Amino acid sequence: MNVAYTSMYKNEKKISLFKNQLAEFDIQKIFVDLPTKGTSKKEFQLMLEWVQPGDRIIIVSLNHLGKNYREIRD
Repeated sequence: MNVAYTSMYKNEKKISLFKNQLAEFDIQKIFVDLPTKGTSKKEFQLMLEWVQPGDRIIIVSLNHLGKNYREIRD
């Protein structure tokens, strides 16, 4: 199954653009973290719990995973 993740820290209106970018990947499930105070990534954690071996996770940009290299690495 193809699964996608993004976070919308600055502009929620970009969700439709994100979905259009993923159209070619035949995505069955999309997880989106919307802007909140702090760095909560509830949808990211849900995605990690939801995916199964063999699923493909698509992340358009690594900066959607964290604010800096250390946060992404951790």
